Amino acid sequence: MAQGDPVTTSLGEDSLSQKLEKVAEIIAARRPLSMTNQTFFVQQAGFDNYDNNIEDHGVLMANLDSAIVSFYAALEEVQIENDVVIFTSSDFARELVSNGDGSDHAW
Repeated sequence: MAQGDPVTTSLGEDSLSQKLEKVAEIIAARRPLSMTNQTFFVQQAGFDNYDNNIEDHGVLMANLDSAIVSFYAALEEVQIENDVVIFTSSDFARELVSNGDGSDHAW
């Protein structure tokens, strides 16, 4: 990979943090790669948890929070935090009637 500004900020060991760390490294290499506009998609799985939705959702959101905080710190390190947009989306709560097994598929 082309070398850019080094990213020394330590992101977490979880899957999402590792993905965001790779994104930060690619963003840091934007100048040698001659990239001005880049789009990255990363995914965090585990939200389809049915019965343990209340307990598991808090853990997943804390993980998301920690990963984004660390990612933002990496962006600050390479001085591009004001040029990056972070967007999250979820496709749950898409049914009008509960499937009878949890709260994530119904209003």
